[in-house]
Amino acid sequence: MQDKAVKQSCSQRFPVLSFLGIVFCFVLFPAGLINLGLDQVMRIKAVSSRERLEEQINNVLKTVERFSDNEFFVHQLLLQLNNRLLRSNDPEKTFRALKNHLQKKYPDAFTFVYWNGRGEQVKNISDENSYGYIIKKTFQSLKRAS
Repeated sequence: MQDKAVKQSCSQRFPVLSFLGIVFCFVLFPAGLINLGLDQVMRIKAVSSRERLEEQINNVLKTVERFSDNEFFVHQLLLQLNNRLLRSNDPEKTFRALKNHLQKKYPDAFTFVYWNGRGEQVKNISDENSYGYIIKKTFQSLKRAS
């Protein structure tokens, strides 16, 4: 009888234990390795996404800081308006359209006076027809300064 017990392999003596070993070696261990690999891939994607988002936030913050200075922002708007007028074939028509667009977008922020190529003020396009706007702007500036 002892001879027979010695000749039996471990899988025959402990079938449940050998089945669990096979399941562990060929199912659970590879599944764990795949899980660890996927976890690393997801972490790398999350870090990459976070870095990209931080870069976008920094770019937007730089833009906001650059345009938070009202004078710089107005300067850029008026520079663009001037460049468009210089490239235009009909500056009066272009100025009228751009002026209306700016005044709709930023009400009560801009007052325009338009002179033609001969240095004459075009009254139907200008917001101010007399030179009183210079006195008004000077008074407003002095009021703010005081």
